[in-house]
Amino acid sequence: DSDVLKSGVAAYEAQMQGNFGAADVPFVLTAVLHAGHARARPPPEVAGWPRAAQIAKDAASLSGEGAGDYDAWINAIREAQAAGLPEIADITTCKGKAQAVISTKLNASSAQAKHETVQEYLTRFLDDIESAELAGAATSGARSTAKTIAAQELATVLASNLTADVYRINAAFELAARVGVDGIDAQRAELTRQVTNLLSNAAVGVSGTCTPKGMESLAQSMYVGRKLRHNQTELATTAQVYESKIADCLAIADVTCVVHGVEFAGLAGAGVPQQAGAWHRSARSLSDALGLASGHPQELDSLLRVVEEAQAAGLPQNYTDFSSAKTRAQSLALSRAADALSANDTEDALIAMDAAKRAGVSDAQLASTKTQVEAKVSAELSAACAVELSSIGDCVAILMAIDRARRAGVPEATIEAARNGAEARFGQRLAAARMAVENSKTTSEKALETLAGLGDFGRKLKYNASEMALAARAFEAALPQGTVAPSDVPLIEKAVTLRDMLGARLPEQYLTWTVVAQQVREALVASKDESRIGEVTNTIERAQQAALPDIPEFIALKERARAIAAFKLV
Repeated sequence: DSDVLKSGVAAYEAQMQGNFGAADVPFVLTAVLHAGHARARPPPEVAGWPRAAQIAKDAASLSGEGAGDYDAWINAIREAQAAGLPEIADITTCKGKAQAVISTKLNASSAQAKHETVQEYLTRFLDDIESAELAGAATSGARSTAKTIAAQELATVLASNLTADVYRINAAFELAARVGVDGIDAQRAELTRQVTNLLSNAAVGVSGTCTPKGMESLAQSMYVGRKLRHNQTELATTAQVYESKIADCLAIADVTCVVHGVEFAGLAGAGVPQQAGAWHRSARSLSDALGLASGHPQELDSLLRVVEEAQAAGLPQNYTDFSSAKTRAQSLALSRAADALSANDTEDALIAMDAAKRAGVSDAQLASTKTQVEAKVSAELSAACAVELSSIGDCVAILMAIDRARRAGVPEATIEAARNGAEARFGQRLAAARMAVENSKTTSEKALETLAGLGDFGRKLKYNASEMALAARAFEAALPQGTVAPSDVPLIEKAVTLRDMLGARLPEQYLTWTVVAQQVREALVASKDESRIGEVTNTIERAQQAALPDIPEFIALKERARAIAAFKLV
């Protein structure tokens, strides 16, 4: 019956409640250890007793000869207190054994080691004193010594510069409070007064002309105040002073002050406007770019990038690093253009001219370079358009020459005149390639490649649309019509890869065959692994559904599938 069970559980749990003494511990331990079987929950007051009792039992058995025995006794006493365990015999034993060595322990602990700071020494000494007190030992002499040392340390740190080590100041107050140094409240009040003066003086320091040193000093004082847990209202007021100063520097375009203000904003715990952050990032990037070694391969690209970032961030043009970066980028770009012209490298000269414009070089400054580049590019265009177009490479050279001519600012009429001459020769070449395909009894892959290559060039050249259409139709008509023999499949596959170059339209079945034929070849390789027979049969089924002609690989794949099937039947 559930009610009976509930009643039993409640009665069991009641046995673990009450004011227990040491004599009751064995009974309570037994009840807690078996509570799970009764589906009962021990109350929090006794739930930790079994663990604490076991720790005490283990510690009490130690002889004292081990290096960690004393610590084990103290830990057992501490665990028992934390669990609320009454002082059982094992705890009394641990206390007795600890007390027997405490005097020696404290004498050894009272001397500061050479490698220790005062605070490290005092922390260790107080730990040992508190452990001794936990064991019930008298420690008045040791505590008095510790109190004197803590008072001296507190006086020392308060007499030093507040910004020197705020963590040491906090730790000194904590140690003084821990050991009970007198007059701590008055010393804390004096510290508060000093921090208030520090904040006030630092704020006055930036009230007039802003300087990087002033912003750093203000940020440092705010950092000290935050770490020393100073009055939040005063800190908030000082943060407003800091933030308003950055805003004022933005308004008057004082980049140096803004950059330093953002630099130390984290130290101050202050917020900064988005534009100030952008100026800071740009200023740092400019500094890094200017720091690249002269002649570094990435020097010009780096300078151009940071100059454009600075322009996008709205960084004032008169900022020293900004103007220096622009000047350096302009010099490098113009020098690169001159070198490219000397080497007759018009492509690099055009790139250098573009870099110069990005760096802010004026049209007037570029006029001479532009004239020279334009002359060289015009000559290259005339030369490229005058060749006999004996290869696809000659056609590509024309396209590149036209592109460079437009980028160099060559008059469109000049480009068109050269282009028309090239088109006439190209038309002859395209017509010859088309007739070679049309008049051939057996179309070769080479003939299709030549026609497609010229078609690709013609499309880029925007050649006569009707002539291009004739070439595309010739390409399409060159492929097998009606029944297709297996030997025709390679030509069809080649045509599928070339069709887009000419804009040709091929039967959908040809596109499918190209895909399936490749799958057949892959499946033939996979068939060497008999465990992949399923993949092989699926590929055969797709090829049959696509009506793929019996190309050699397809025949071989079907034979391989039959061989594997026959082997599995044996």
